[in-house]
Amino acid sequence: LRDYFATMFVDMRDAPQDVAEFPYVDIPALSPPEQMLATRTMHNRWFQNSARGATNDDASAQPNHMHLIGATAVPLNPDCGTDFGQTIVSSTSNVSWIFVRRIEASSFPFGQPEPVQCRGRFLITRNRNLVMVNGLAVAHELTHQWGVNPPMATTSGHCHEQSYQMNGDVCLMNRAYLASAPPDQIDFGRATLHYLNHGLNSEFTSVRSQTEPIPQQ
Repeated sequence: LRDYFATMFVDMRDAPQDVAEFPYVDIPALSPPEQMLATRTMHNRWFQNSARGATNDDASAQPNHMHLIGATAVPLNPDCGTDFGQTIVSSTSNVSWIFVRRIEASSFPFGQPEPVQCRGRFLITRNRNLVMVNGLAVAHELTHQWGVNPPMATTSGHCHEQSYQMNGDVCLMNRAYLASAPPDQIDFGRATLHYLNHGLNSEFTSVRSQTEPIPQQ
């Protein structure tokens, strides 16, 4: 991860955090409005590297700090696919969720309580190196915290490009990264981005041009 961000002139370090875990919350059991509120505010209660406001949910991240949380899973989508991570960049705080249990379960077919039409099927990462899948998911989600590939309203921070190396590898921020990357790119954890039009279209440029992640700047 440090080598990946070093290519964007970012020095990545671990920040002290006294509370390594916080209480389990069964988000799928909540109502849709409660789910949205929980995913957007719950992490702030436990973000030590932040300035507190009037409530536990009111927190502003300290400069140059990114909040990364390992979670379990989100529901499958209609075609039995899923997300391995989600990043929220809004207000004065930010968070990247990595759905570790879903990644680790890639080797097993879906069973209950998954939708009937999905049971017996596998994720596309079934035969991949899951340690690398986890690491690539972390790199992907943290890159979102710089607001790459604008406008976010239409791209959600993703692209459709190949690696700048033009060697068959896929850009880590490609919307279909795990489905289109060569197996060995995933198994060896080759995290790379795209660089087009002399850098005018590139995640490298987006990150290098900012002093720190959005929204603390």
